[in-house]
Amino acid sequence: MIPLKLIKEFASCRTDREAIADQQHSLTWQEYHDKVEIIFRNMHNTFNIYKIRSICYISPNRSELFILAAAAATFKIPFVGIDYTQKPENIKHMLDVSDCGLIVISSSFFLEEGIDIRRIIDLAPIIDLDNGLKAATHYSRLEELDSTTEPDIGQRAFKAISFTSGTSGPPKAAVRYASFDARRFNYFKSRYGFSSEDKYMLAMPMYHAAGNGWARLFMSLGATVIIAKPHDTKDMVRLIKSEKITASSMTPPLLLEVISHANGQEHTFKQNSLRFLLVGGKTSL
Repeated sequence: MIPLKLIKEFASCRTDREAIADQQHSLTWQEYHDKVEIIFRNMHNTFNIYKIRSICYISPNRSELFILAAAAATFKIPFVGIDYTQKPENIKHMLDVSDCGLIVISSSFFLEEGIDIRRIIDLAPIIDLDNGLKAATHYSRLEELDSTTEPDIGQRAFKAISFTSGTSGPPKAAVRYASFDARRFNYFKSRYGFSSEDKYMLAMPMYHAAGNGWARLFMSLGATVIIAKPHDTKDMVRLIKSEKITASSMTPPLLLEVISHANGQEHTFKQNSLRFLLVGGKTSL
């Protein structure tokens, strides 16, 4: 995701414009900046950041992940999405391959899905977004500013880690040591006219390279990212209309589900704002 320095620039010129929103929260660019700055400082004070080689997250899409991702980008630490639909042994494999030094989880999601937290509890320190796991650092604790000392983030080379879908075996890691965002983003901005006025709906899981990458593109423009409820295609249909979504990216199965819910609502969508939809990849619903 984009680092604090760029968020600060958008906060200064797009102060009251919406940056991100999910089912629970809506943050302006100024609010987003303030939350990222606090989390950034408190992560520095709470964890041995200099020894952490990657931060991994196991959670459905939510606004807190965007805040943590921005803090990680500011530290220049890879923020790695782990496919929570994988088998437990594959999840552990991805954490090991990522050399994960800090794990972000949603304990309520683990309980709902019957995922055994004990399999990861001893692998690395944990941040619990839902503040329910005793053995973890509660996210709410990181939201309370402890220090105004400016963290020394030091020097780190660029590194990014993502994983293949795992359809032909355990997910394989793809590691990049150079960013191609600038070249790729400039092409898409020039080709499709994306701007800060766009509203992008994040429909795919953040652990999916396309979902993460496209959200990052629109954040880098100072646009708005609307975080759809994971796998709730009926609600995605509602958001496209109510939030005046201009762009999104989906897998073919996801798009088919959205279309099936939109059928019979042609009158509702006659004036929709959607003008760009990338379709590719494959994932299970």
